[in-house]
Amino acid sequence: APAGGDGTFEHPFSSMASAQAAGSSIADAIYYLEFGNVYNEPITLNYSQKLMGSGITQIFDTEQGDISVPTQSNGFTPQIIYNAGIPVTISNNVQSVEISGIYLENSGTIGISLVYYNYSPNLSAFPTLYCHDNVFVFDGLASEIFIKGNINFVHNTLIINPGHTGPIDVLTVVGNLNIADNTFINNSTTTGLTDFIKMETSSVFGTSFITGTITNNIFDVGSATATQAISFIPNTANASCTNLTISNNLFLGTATYGIEFNDNAISSITYSNINIAENDFSQFALSAPTSFIINRTFAGVPAPFSGLIEQNIFPINVPVTNLTGVSLISNTIADTSL
Repeated sequence: APAGGDGTFEHPFSSMASAQAAGSSIADAIYYLEFGNVYNEPITLNYSQKLMGSGITQIFDTEQGDISVPTQSNGFTPQIIYNAGIPVTISNNVQSVEISGIYLENSGTIGISLVYYNYSPNLSAFPTLYCHDNVFVFDGLASEIFIKGNINFVHNTLIINPGHTGPIDVLTVVGNLNIADNTFINNSTTTGLTDFIKMETSSVFGTSFITGTITNNIFDVGSATATQAISFIPNTANASCTNLTISNNLFLGTATYGIEFNDNAISSITYSNINIAENDFSQFALSAPTSFIINRTFAGVPAPFSGLIEQNIFPINVPVTNLTGVSLISNTIADTSL
């Protein structure tokens, strides 16, 4: 858009910075209308703001009720490609933020985050990031989407480009999570992928628990040796991972583990009601003979671990699980060589 816009449809702002400088406030929706150009600048989202792209149908909450704005710009996804820092930062003390219909790429060669949730532990309750229908592309050494808070992460595509040299934890979550219907793809030919999803607890961020669902995703770790697709790593004593469901996901490629629960030498860890069900590992391979598709790493005596592993499809002649206290019911071994 030309310079000097006023934020109306007829005269939109020409940059993210001008939209924020014009006085965007609490709960504002910043609508990114694609005109064939690519923005190479960052944006900071404030209290309850939404960054919404024109490549999908968007719903706006107004005083007159919900208004549906159909797809604009011939369905092209608005792009933010930034190489000098974090493309999207979410400021302190927010309640909830939404990012939807945006293509975000870090084209630099420095280890930074694509989306960084700058959460303040002074809040009485975790804020929530709702992220849907986006494309996230990692180049160079772009490190991760780092979320210190709760997250609803739905129908996104995340791609590690061939030139990425890692290491990378694609999505790090400190809080409750709903991760569904996403596609994670590692195209890097180097050993760089650590996790697609890392669930983490941290005393710095005031978190000691993880709970939620990871369902209907595709995890393609690629041909380069990865560490694992999904991991839980506590960094606080008395941390817990409870009522976690990992279901109906497809795992592709080669890695040390598919799903890893690592006690990280932390004491008094609680694992309760961990349900791993109806996942397809039949096209998943392990990079080491001592590996397991579902693994537990601990120092000393392992903490109690309860849950259920049922109706998954595992490849033939591959070690399945290194978990104790978990029931295996009605799982299938598939001979993919036939």
